[in-house]
Amino acid sequence: MDPGADWPGLAGRVAIVTGGSRNMGRGFALGLAGAGVAVGLLDLPSQDSAAAEVLAQIKGHGGRALFVPADVRDSAAVADAVAQVESELGVVSILVNNAARMEDDEASCLDYPPDLLDANHAVTVRGTFAVSQAVARRLADAGQPGSIVNIASRVGQQVQTGSFGYSIAKSAVIHMTRLMAVDLGPHGIRVNAIGPGPIPRPESGGAVVDADRFILPRALAYGDIVGTALYLASDASAMVTGQLIIVDGGLGLRPAY
Repeated sequence: MDPGADWPGLAGRVAIVTGGSRNMGRGFALGLAGAGVAVGLLDLPSQDSAAAEVLAQIKGHGGRALFVPADVRDSAAVADAVAQVESELGVVSILVNNAARMEDDEASCLDYPPDLLDANHAVTVRGTFAVSQAVARRLADAGQPGSIVNIASRVGQQVQTGSFGYSIAKSAVIHMTRLMAVDLGPHGIRVNAIGPGPIPRPESGGAVVDADRFILPRALAYGDIVGTALYLASDASAMVTGQLIIVDGGLGLRPAY
């Protein structure tokens, strides 16, 4: 875990990262811990081994961290998990909603399975809402400010075929970000979203998009998204809310023809 930048106001705070044991979520957890934030990892019980590795890395560098197994589709379990993180680490003032369903069907709308719409919605939309609501309620009741960072996707805004249910769910997260920002702003709680471009997962074994499709001279990596999350979590973005920041290496700037 590399030491984090000196992001204003982050040291000493407490964060929750959903899906924080793997891939991009792991990067967010380690980045926040490197900036002096105590981190609660919320992930499925089946990810206990991966979570243990992240905890060991954080604690090995003197940080504080906790793994709470929870399925974000279960609102009651989410509320209990948030309460447990606060009991052991302190008031949660930073939330990174990273958990999402990644699997999708490449079919067009003519043949797309309706059940997959529900599956994407349950994790990506309902899950993001459930954790946000649980954290925001506790912050509002305590009269404390906070920052919620929703991980959306460029395909929630930029049209791309082959990910119908995933794209719709991520688009919903983007608009939910704006609606939450309006509702929670009077409580001093900021809500923003990040739209990452395509990043190959380790298990995929290869690139998602040819590197020469990016405007910048290389493909994206998980670490490229972490700095944006730290910015949005920190006081450096104290007057930024309801925004979507696309981090795609300029991929969306390519002309259609």
